[in-house]
Amino acid sequence: MANDWEFMVEVEEHLLAKRESFGIPSDFMASVIKLHEVTGKLFGPIKTKTMDWAVSEYHKIRERGDILASEIAANQKGLKFNILEAAINENLNGYTDNAMTGIALAIIPPDSVRLVGNNSFLEYELSQEWVSLYESWNLAFITGNLPYLHVLIPKLLIPAVIDAEPNDYIFNRALSLWVSINFFLYAQLIEEEDYAIPNFGGMSQLWGEINNEFANALVSNEMGGADLSKFQPLLGIMTYAILWDQFKVLLIASDVITPEDGQHLSELLRSSRQQLTVNEILRKVVEYVKFVYACYASPGAMKAVLSD
Repeated sequence: MANDWEFMVEVEEHLLAKRESFGIPSDFMASVIKLHEVTGKLFGPIKTKTMDWAVSEYHKIRERGDILASEIAANQKGLKFNILEAAINENLNGYTDNAMTGIALAIIPPDSVRLVGNNSFLEYELSQEWVSLYESWNLAFITGNLPYLHVLIPKLLIPAVIDAEPNDYIFNRALSLWVSINFFLYAQLIEEEDYAIPNFGGMSQLWGEINNEFANALVSNEMGGADLSKFQPLLGIMTYAILWDQFKVLLIASDVITPEDGQHLSELLRSSRQQLTVNEILRKVVEYVKFVYACYASPGAMKAVLSD
């Protein structure tokens, strides 16, 4: 998929058609609401649809053979969103060390995103240290927080991901993630038997402690001696609803949803938060929206946290 954009499109169309055979509509809002009804959760449906958007953006960019400045910024913001929603979720599940590792990754975004080669491969400019930490962080995250590990773990262990060059890693990982998300969704729809790892909680806690040590070193090295702990408020002041309020701007700009649908989903997130026992992240919505927006919109905003 990464090396052949036309094959990527064929896979995209096939998996979306497979979803429709399960009664999941293609429309953004209708599918989120349907998946919410089926699973009783919003983390999975929103993750699925935001990754759908990412792959559709890849489709447009690669077919055109050019990437616009606005699309570079959108890809950088999309990566932050993807990491932060997972970090906040695992913090509320008690995995704070690994959640702080996610924060470290989110506040050090790729320097740029560019299109290379005849197959329009997307390169995210990242260091090997960042990439290795992401790999370990994400493995710890899915081990502690998600079912169907036999579906999700392979996405990080295939050679195209685990052995990728640093600048190739995120694009390969994004494509493998999207394919895995679809099979994760199918497993829930058919109520496939799950196979839990014994003592997965203890394993994830220890794994997170190790990741956190390297996260502190990465932030210090990349941000002029900065202290990662200064960013811990980001775990407490954000929620899926706040993140969604920022990310929906990109979806509206891409004509994926209407402003009215974006607002409707914001209201759904807020009104549903008491029912979503697994995703308690939907609890604390209201404050710091402007602060979070500034973190996404201005490179200097994150630095301001250091002086608080």
